[in-house]
Amino acid sequence: STPLDQATQSVIWEYVYAPDKGTDQSQVISVMCCDVVNRGLAYGDGKIFLAQGDATLVALDAKTGKIVWKVKNGDPKTGMTATNAPLVVKDKVLTGISGGEFGVRGFLAAYNIKDGSLVWKKYSMGPDDEVGLDPEHTMTWTDGKMAPVGKDSSLKTWQGDQWKIGGGTTWGWYSYDPDLNLVYYGSGNPSTWNPVQRPGDNKWSMTIWARDVDTGEAKWVYQMTPHDEWDYDGINEMMLIDQEMTAKDGSKHSKLLTHFDRNGFGYTLDRVTGELLVAEKFDKAVNWATHVEYTAGQPYVGATLNIFPARANVKTGEKESSNHMGSFTAWDPTTGTIAWQFDEPFSLWSGMVSTAGDIVIYGTLEGYLKVRDAKT
Repeated sequence: STPLDQATQSVIWEYVYAPDKGTDQSQVISVMCCDVVNRGLAYGDGKIFLAQGDATLVALDAKTGKIVWKVKNGDPKTGMTATNAPLVVKDKVLTGISGGEFGVRGFLAAYNIKDGSLVWKKYSMGPDDEVGLDPEHTMTWTDGKMAPVGKDSSLKTWQGDQWKIGGGTTWGWYSYDPDLNLVYYGSGNPSTWNPVQRPGDNKWSMTIWARDVDTGEAKWVYQMTPHDEWDYDGINEMMLIDQEMTAKDGSKHSKLLTHFDRNGFGYTLDRVTGELLVAEKFDKAVNWATHVEYTAGQPYVGATLNIFPARANVKTGEKESSNHMGSFTAWDPTTGTIAWQFDEPFSLWSGMVSTAGDIVIYGTLEGYLKVRDAKT
């Protein structure tokens, strides 16, 4: 972690990670998935917060770089690492865990911003109290309406004790609505990777969560890919949008949550209630499921999948999928439709900047900075 003086570009201070006594750095690197990465820092209360690869959450003095406090959020010896960006909310700093490929049971933890003491910790699967589910008051979308999750909603979808190594890790990004006091995030793929070993929906992996920041209790949950067989993960950003829309049933909504999942579907939910409003493909190449049924809220899997990009149909000779790896897309979150889309030869890993002048800017892996008209 290195802050720079904006005027002179000189280094103010530098914090260099040093493993704690008893921690083998090579062992940490060997279980980091995928690759040795970090998704960002957080700032609050005069401190910089860093989730280190060895699953240690560190609070640094923003002026000096000296350690104010640090706490072990997981043990790399059991496959736990950290790659997420923490989130500061009120008097807490929130952080997750990585390691689903190694049987880590995912969780989100909240630590006191002053001293690093644990405030709450809620898992992605397991008994109701450990997951932070109220059988009667935590809601989910089912049969075209919101309904209580019911008792043991997670345990009923796992065989035996498989949930103890159930994955659903939380290595992405978190969003917060101060008016509702809810934090939103996604849980990743279930573990083990081999789906034959874990029959059932594997709740609540691959889930969008809405939790009360003060208690950690879940207000609502929505599982996007039950029994995920493809390592889609569900950790991408939760975008909080204030926009009027009319749902398919005629109901009105204005506080929205939009999420583009790695399963290829773009979702819009009412972030107050958790109601499913939109679930549509944002990439025409998606073929693991034909559609999401709005009443059930679950994807429908097709009978035949073509897994090779740009392969030719043996009967017609025509290509059945495109040969590009990325797209830059303008999406209407209220209808689930593409306003415009430009294909790119490689994946788009950069962020995107939009301006009040209707300009959008992004970078490509070939090194181009591209500027487009936001309307066209």
